[in-house]
Amino acid sequence: MRFRRMSYWVMLIIGALALTCYGQENLLVNPGVEVDATGQVPGWRLHSRKAFTFDRDVKHGGESSLVAERKPGEEPFGVMQEIEFAKPDKSPVLFGGWSKAENVLSDYDYNVYLDIFHEDGSNTWAITSAWNSGTHDWEKTFRCYWPQKPIAKIQFFVLFRHDVHGKAWFDDFELYRDVPDAQLGEYSFQTLAPMSENGVFFDGRFFRKDVEYVASFKDAAGKELAQTSGKGDRIRWQAPMAAKPAKLDLNAEAAGKRRTYELTVSLKTPLPENPIKSGYRIWTADSMTNVSPATYPKEDAPQSAFVELAKAEYESFQLLVSAGPQALKSVKVILPELKDREGTAFSGDLKWERVGYIPRRRPYSRHPDGYGDGEFWLPDPLLPAREFVVHGNATQGVWVTIQAKRDCRAGQYSGNVEVVVDGEKTNVPLTVRVFDFALPTTFSYPTAFCIMDGWLFDAYPEGDLNARRRQAWDIMLDHRLNPDDISRTEPPRIEDLLYARERGMNRFNILNMVPKPKGKRLWVCYAPQEAYTPELFEEFKSRLDPYVAELRKHDLTKYAYVYGFDERGESYNPIMAKVHKLVKERYPDVAFFTTSMMYKQLKADPDRADCYANDWYCPLTSVYDDELSAKLRAKGHQVWWYTCCGPRHPHANFSSIEYPFIEGRLIAWLSYQHRVDGFLFWHVNLWRGPYRFDESVCFQPGFESSSVRGMVGDGQFLYPGVTGPVPSIRLANIRDGSEDYDYLSLSGEYGRELCSQIATTMTDFTRDPSRVRQIRRQLGEWLSEKK
Repeated sequence: MRFRRMSYWVMLIIGALALTCYGQENLLVNPGVEVDATGQVPGWRLHSRKAFTFDRDVKHGGESSLVAERKPGEEPFGVMQEIEFAKPDKSPVLFGGWSKAENVLSDYDYNVYLDIFHEDGSNTWAITSAWNSGTHDWEKTFRCYWPQKPIAKIQFFVLFRHDVHGKAWFDDFELYRDVPDAQLGEYSFQTLAPMSENGVFFDGRFFRKDVEYVASFKDAAGKELAQTSGKGDRIRWQAPMAAKPAKLDLNAEAAGKRRTYELTVSLKTPLPENPIKSGYRIWTADSMTNVSPATYPKEDAPQSAFVELAKAEYESFQLLVSAGPQALKSVKVILPELKDREGTAFSGDLKWERVGYIPRRRPYSRHPDGYGDGEFWLPDPLLPAREFVVHGNATQGVWVTIQAKRDCRAGQYSGNVEVVVDGEKTNVPLTVRVFDFALPTTFSYPTAFCIMDGWLFDAYPEGDLNARRRQAWDIMLDHRLNPDDISRTEPPRIEDLLYARERGMNRFNILNMVPKPKGKRLWVCYAPQEAYTPELFEEFKSRLDPYVAELRKHDLTKYAYVYGFDERGESYNPIMAKVHKLVKERYPDVAFFTTSMMYKQLKADPDRADCYANDWYCPLTSVYDDELSAKLRAKGHQVWWYTCCGPRHPHANFSSIEYPFIEGRLIAWLSYQHRVDGFLFWHVNLWRGPYRFDESVCFQPGFESSSVRGMVGDGQFLYPGVTGPVPSIRLANIRDGSEDYDYLSLSGEYGRELCSQIATTMTDFTRDPSRVRQIRRQLGEWLSEKK
């Protein structure tokens, strides 16, 4: 990374004498970023003096801090210091610093950032340690980087840039070179409320696995409230307590060094006030609405539910039970038998599940329409139906799903959902309207949602693995999504494909074009360029020839593709050309699909001739271009798109549990509006090992979400249930998007016209569920009349 228009810089040469000080002496000049009499900041290169000021009142230490405040698109903030080492070595790098935030919306570029220059001339870029977004007091971020090669130079950056905006103060940075002992790295305190009113979750990290520690929470008078001890590189401690703690005393020891920490328990923004002062309230919410345990009903919250759906469609709503200060010990839900005015029974199924809540992981990429900064428990897993409790001052969700069968008569059906709270019954009126048309058996929406065998079998190694795969595939098929895997290194069983086709599947990957792995692997994303030898191409032929012949017997090649070169750059273009040539010569009825950078290269330079060596392109949604895609389709290509840990707000994305559920549904509308040929998502079961949910309760404190560049929950749309994976609210909203796509496909250009009432651009779209419901109703009524 390079800065321009730097006003001042200093380079340190660390020689033999300084080497003896690693771990004791901060290697940064002026680590407190103090300003001198001339207005300079000795030791630091400044990106732009317009991007920050000095604050002598708000500081972590010393005389002042740097403060940056920016709106989207304004000048970024950044400072940098460069350190050279006279004797390069591979000693670890410990680095970090302090920041305070006010209404910071971050896409993970609010951080300390290192660029590493190795002795051999190579580089390791973007070693980062990020602060939390939102609003918080002084917070330290601190990490350890273990280099694989000797380091000759480090560029130490402090950044507040790209889509990040808000206000942040910066002070007291640290950089050391030494083998860590018992240093405490990043840590955070979060409230366990409303599951535990006074409980606190402490998450702290060390930099080695042999750290022995003892930790205790104490109140303001020094009375111990809870204690734990252990050994390892992580403390994940959820401590219910009878009183609110004021501090955490932590003693840690490793490598003959003992360190003592006294940490002030500083919690995030307080939770909203519960308007229910006694008893409870039962209310409902749309399936596209995010409802956490700290979400309480407004005075006009609905107390009934109205659902519209086509034949052969699923649709859901949320039934919520909110408790006052006293917990509710027993809640039961009884679903009705729906009937129309003539007494005819509804032909379909009703099902309810409990909403599960998982711990929030920090830091996270914050969404402006997301949860409050102080919340810890977030909804997503859907747990099997059973009697449940509701904690005091908590809202517990019940997810109700209705499916109309293909033979269901159009019309309106009604009944009462019975909710029994500690023996007291309440009826929640439910009305279901069935449109007079059916969704097609084969899905209209081309998708590739990757459920990976390696991860599935690692999590559930026991029993019949083929039956386990079929169980997981059924969840995806129930959600009208193809149970695919772009990274698979074994072709799918023909019997599984035939089963999935009967249930609606419309696309599948045969193979990731990489060498067959040796031994047990979770997955293979891509292969190095040197792997593509003549022998590998012969291996491709020997594996694909008989398999493709079998696909042709069953008329399956029209759904088939081979995948490869996941997000690879232009250095792979010649290899992709060879693979494409092989596929087209031997298997012309099978597509070659890639998320390589060829599309992006063509967008930058339309005259390039080396970027056509695939059949199906797949850029990020933020890279997709209508005009370029139309030209490629005119040449016979397809253009899909995908999301992952990006793009971020203001683009639609469902990969993060922090984002509004509705965005998972709206991506299908955007896909139809922009004539996209399909949607790809890289992973749905990104968890492993023997961990299982405790399905007797709704709060799951032992689960830790994935985090890919701050997009928390990326790749996790299924969760580890006791007898197999369980689905999620995000997956249900993606299902509803797939069904909406059926509506749109059946309506043709009329549907595309209505899309403009949902979205005007890729970043300007409604997040109002009632608006989506209104447009769906128009489509449903139009299709019923055109039947």
